[in-house]
Amino acid sequence: MDQDISQRENQVLRVKKRVAFRLCDVSSHTTEVMEIQADNPTFHVLIIPGNPGVVTFYKDFVEALYELLGGNASVTGKTWVFVLC
Repeated sequence: MDQDISQRENQVLRVKKRVAFRLCDVSSHTTEVMEIQADNPTFHVLIIPGNPGVVTFYKDFVEALYELLGGNASVTGKTWVFVLC
C-alpha cells in the first residue's frame, strides 16, 4: 500500500520537459532548432524533417520520443529557415 502511494507521488512530481525553440546560424544560414536536452544523455537523436521541412510540425513527436527514451537522450530537430522563405 505505502509503495503504491510512493509510486503515485513520484509520477505526480515528475515534470514533463518541453521543447525549447531557438534560431542559430549554421555556416552563415539561419537555422531553426527545436530541442530537449537530457540532464545526463547517453546518446543524441537528431531529426531533420523532409518536405516541407517545417521542424515545428514535429514538436509533439520530439516530446514523445524524449519521454519514450526515458529522458536518457537529448532530442534535437532542425531545419534551414532560408528553405522556407
